[in-house]
Amino acid sequence: MISDAMPTEYALLGLLLDGPKHGYELARRFSPETALGEICHLEMSMLYALLKKQEKAGHIEAELESQGARPPKRIFHLTGLGRAAFIEWVRTPVGRARDIRLDFLVKLYFARQLGVDDVLALIDRQLEICESLRDRLQRGVGLNEDLDDLMSISVGNYSGFDYNEEDDLSQRTGGKRSHPRPSEQERNRNRTVEEDQFAQLVQQLRLKENEATIEWLQTSRRQLGSY
Repeated sequence: MISDAMPTEYALLGLLLDGPKHGYELARRFSPETALGEICHLEMSMLYALLKKQEKAGHIEAELESQGARPPKRIFHLTGLGRAAFIEWVRTPVGRARDIRLDFLVKLYFARQLGVDDVLALIDRQLEICESLRDRLQRGVGLNEDLDDLMSISVGNYSGFDYNEEDDLSQRTGGKRSHPRPSEQERNRNRTVEEDQFAQLVQQLRLKENEATIEWLQTSRRQLGSY
C-alpha cells in the first residue's frame, strides 16, 4: 500500500484501471458534475503534482503521444506495482468513522468496477468494523484517540479484532503513540461532573452516528447486491 497516500491518489490509480489517460482527461473525472467529483475534489495543479509523485513511486508510467504540429502530450498508464497497491487499498475497509464520508466512498466507487463480489466483500468488512465499534461504544469504551489507532491497525486483519491492553498495541505499532502518555497525577485525577456529562454526550453522538452508518451500509449492500 502507498505510504501516506491520500484517497485522491488512489482515485488517480483507479481511473487508470481501464486504460491509459492524459492529465486533462483525468482532471475531467474530478469535475463536480461527476459522481466521483461529488465526493473527491482535485485541482489541476495538485493533479499533476500527484501524478509526478506516483510516477516517481513506480505506480504509473508516462509516454509522449504525438499530436502533429501541436506539442506532444503525456499519456499515463498503470504499472503492475500501481495496480497491486490500488487493489489492496480498495479492498481494505476504513478504520475510522470519520473516514466513511471520503475514503470509504472512494473505495466503494471503484470497487464497483471490480465486480459485485468485491463490493459486497468490502461492505461486509466495513460492517464488521462498525459493529465492533458500536459494541465498544455501547459498553462505554472508545472516547479517546487510541481507539482510532486500534481500528486503523485492525483493518488489515478484519476477520478478528484484538482489543488487548494499550502496551500490547504500542508494541504492535513499533512503540509509537499518537499522543504523549498522561502523567500519574493526570491519570489519577477524578473527572468533574461536567466532564462526565460531556463525555456521555459525545459517547451518545458517536453511537448514533455509528448506528446510522451501519444502517446505511446495510441498505447499500442490498441495493448494490441486486445488480
